[in-house]
Amino acid sequence: MSKKTVFIIGAGASKEIGLPTGNELRETISRLLNLQFDFSGIINNGDSGLYQAIRNHVESTGRERAEINEYIGAARDISSAIIQATSIDDFIDSHRSDDRIAFCGKLAIAKSILDAERRSDLFNKNINFDGLLNYEALDKTWYGELLKLLIANCEIEEFKTRIKDITFIVFNYDRCLEQYLYYAVKNFYKISDTQALEIINLFNIFHPYGLVGELWPEPNYEKIPYGTEPSTAQLLKISKQIKTFSEALDFSTSEIEIIRNTIRDAHKIIFLGFAFHPINMQLLTPTELSNRPHLARTYATTFGLSDSDTEVIEQEIATLGGHAIDARTKSMKCYELFHEYSRAIALGT
Repeated sequence: MSKKTVFIIGAGASKEIGLPTGNELRETISRLLNLQFDFSGIINNGDSGLYQAIRNHVESTGRERAEINEYIGAARDISSAIIQATSIDDFIDSHRSDDRIAFCGKLAIAKSILDAERRSDLFNKNINFDGLLNYEALDKTWYGELLKLLIANCEIEEFKTRIKDITFIVFNYDRCLEQYLYYAVKNFYKISDTQALEIINLFNIFHPYGLVGELWPEPNYEKIPYGTEPSTAQLLKISKQIKTFSEALDFSTSEIEIIRNTIRDAHKIIFLGFAFHPINMQLLTPTELSNRPHLARTYATTFGLSDSDTEVIEQEIATLGGHAIDARTKSMKCYELFHEYSRAIALGT
């Protein structure tokens, strides 16, 4: 019987290549949404692209022009108060009845993440004329360690079979994982762009809160290259792919049931840079705890968390599968986890 492995990826994981943590994203959004204007009505603070997107949205819906000011007010409300929330997601959820807050917040998330992708180690400026990333630098991140785990002793056809038993649940809006896997697999197996894309499409990757566009053309979605500078129209479309807490927990509009069943059936669950937010744990927890068919082992990074919080987290992890779960946590970075548990998390064991 094949053994299934699930990787649960949080913001701390993407931080290794330059993406923001939740706190850093919160600070960036506060700055972008602090929309201020001079006496002639020209924006002189905040992000002009977000302001233009707000204007286009209001005008396209045929609403009164004065309503733009209400959206600007919502943007400023987020800017001034988000520092009091643990994250932008928490802030939007606390104002879930205000559509303007959600709209402005999602716009700012999309802009912030795309900007961060563009500054990251995976952006195309770091891809040389042969179409290669700087694999020497990436070898010191968990991305490089993940690839070694995936390709160990595998020819390409064996690799295609292996990845069917692996699932990634990515709680980030970025596309770092997809970007890395595409180029890394293409380079390692020396395959064409088309073959690499076919393999990427074999991976089971879920983004419970959406993502900032599709890296490759999809039905009903245009291609949004990694780290692109979006047009106003693109930014508006991308923001619609961002989900709030309540939207991610809605069985009718999310993949929550598939995600929970995946957790239930997993033999190994590996948390990387995950903050263990209560709502995210609720999203992951299988409805039928008694249906777990086997013991599951979990391995989790808890870098930056206190010993007291880590004890609580270990108890929460146990609720993912009742008593049939063995939780191991350690205060380390994602890269270090792959070294600490190299044999334990080896695929097929």
